[in-house]
Amino acid sequence: MCGIAGICNFNREEIVSSEALRIMIKAIKHRGPDDEGFYTNEGIGLGHCRLSIVDLSALGHQPMSNNKGNIWIVYNGEIYNYKELMLELKSRGYVFRSSSDTEVIIHAYEEWGIDCVKRFNGMWAFAIWDCRKKQLFLSRDRFGVKPLYYLIDDDRVVFASELKVFMALPGFKGSPNEEVIKHFIDTGILDYDEQTFFSNIKSVLPAHNLIFEQGRATPVKQKYWSLDNKCEQTHKTLADSADEFKALLSSAVELRLIADVEVGSCLSGGLDSSSIVCLASKQYGRRLKTYSSVYKEPGYDEGQYVRSVVNECSTDSHVITPEPEALEAQISDIVWYNDGPSTDPSIFSQWSVMKLAGGNIKILLDGQGGDELLAGYHKYFPDYLNTLFKLGVKGHLGYLKKYFDGFKKMYPSVKAFKNILYCLSTLNSAKDDIYNDLSMALLKDITSTRLPWLLHYEDRCSMAFSIESRTPFLDYRLVEFAMSLPFYQKIDGFKTKIVLREALKGIVLQKVLLRTDKKGFPTPAAGWFREQLKTLLGSVINSESFASRPVFDPEAIKKRCKEHVENRIDHTDYLWRCLTTELWYRQFVDGKKKIKREAVVL
Repeated sequence: MCGIAGICNFNREEIVSSEALRIMIKAIKHRGPDDEGFYTNEGIGLGHCRLSIVDLSALGHQPMSNNKGNIWIVYNGEIYNYKELMLELKSRGYVFRSSSDTEVIIHAYEEWGIDCVKRFNGMWAFAIWDCRKKQLFLSRDRFGVKPLYYLIDDDRVVFASELKVFMALPGFKGSPNEEVIKHFIDTGILDYDEQTFFSNIKSVLPAHNLIFEQGRATPVKQKYWSLDNKCEQTHKTLADSADEFKALLSSAVELRLIADVEVGSCLSGGLDSSSIVCLASKQYGRRLKTYSSVYKEPGYDEGQYVRSVVNECSTDSHVITPEPEALEAQISDIVWYNDGPSTDPSIFSQWSVMKLAGGNIKILLDGQGGDELLAGYHKYFPDYLNTLFKLGVKGHLGYLKKYFDGFKKMYPSVKAFKNILYCLSTLNSAKDDIYNDLSMALLKDITSTRLPWLLHYEDRCSMAFSIESRTPFLDYRLVEFAMSLPFYQKIDGFKTKIVLREALKGIVLQKVLLRTDKKGFPTPAAGWFREQLKTLLGSVINSESFASRPVFDPEAIKKRCKEHVENRIDHTDYLWRCLTTELWYRQFVDGKKKIKREAVVL
């Protein structure tokens, strides 16, 4: 895993400043502390910092060129099927100097052009400079696991792995994108399109290529992959679906264990991370290191499940118990390394796990994506019931009452009862494959409303500690297959992730396999905001700078804060977004790194 940056001048006579490239790379040195390199030529400058994962020798150094020296690349990511592609390219006459996946991308581009990305199974953000065509080619992986931003400024394009790189540029003027920021504060949704928190900086969208050609400042955009036509196509029994799902997930884990350094795994105690740890422990051939976050507070502690998986798989377990004092001390760093505010306090659990692993391991597997693929969140139950109702399958009032009562008892926090009252149906007779409400909800969450911001935090929290995070559930083969499954192989009654539970019988402990509760990396910030962090919260929302921001309604926010502190209404996530957004303004707009803590009565 690495950090990349570059400048392409449309006025080819202007030489790119080597010093500017060094400044840019220095801003993201945490992404690649092992090595750095630069390439400049007429109109182009490329910079790279390397986290050595595959081919640790100097032959893996970047920027890297082809044998003729007329195609150059800077690349961040991993192509998991690179060995297979290398063999194919060798059969076509290409000679390799290294054993790196970077060189595979170069020769794949030589052979197949920009369509080479359709052959890749992995995560990537790269820039290829083609000296022959005077063309800059930017590409980002199917789900946007790896970030890539760009700025078109006068007669040049600047690109980088993180937003803070642009701030390091001499003369950079970034105007806050108030519409995007307000939308984030209200919804918690981030990275849903190409817009960022800066009006003049855009994100390369997932599954997209961008081509910049000489004499044209506007890029040609190409979407090379889509899930739109993958929903509800498979007509298989649950047993057959489970067998295929197991094979695909096992393959995805196996591919992500390939590395020239040690691989470990995150372990939350939930079904997704436990599935990965159980599979990886059998495949790895050595004792797997696991990293977990557990809390002392009732309702947030998943320690019993973590310990069960650790004992079953004999992992080398490392556990951290995050404390509110640590959050207060590190919150500015969390905002800085994440390039902005975060949706909810669960990011602190993720950050703490990565901090625990930092310096001990370079690669961690993680279960990100499993909930969006298989309807793992309780919020999907209304979509599931609406799907049944949409099918027009009439059931019995007794069934509905039983479902309603059970749902209310098991999931009292889900405000979906009005939807349930209108859904009269039984599951067993609902066998028609349609493009249904549940499929639509999952597709939307994967492509725009949930997974993009989860991956944003996944990348930034791990790379802050020079760790590469790999996500087996986002192997595109597995995603395509999961999306093709009928809805009733994802949710059945009160159970979620039906096909995964069936696939991993005998592999994952029953205690974990049968879990129906859903915590999702919880952080007990609700109580902390009422007690240990009350002063911190008050000092920020009552500050002069907070009152001056056009994106806030200070009086309304103070009212919510008072309601929360008095334990009348839980506003944890909203207050967290306000708090971290103000810290983003101070760091990325005002140029201040740390917050000043003052005692304020709420």
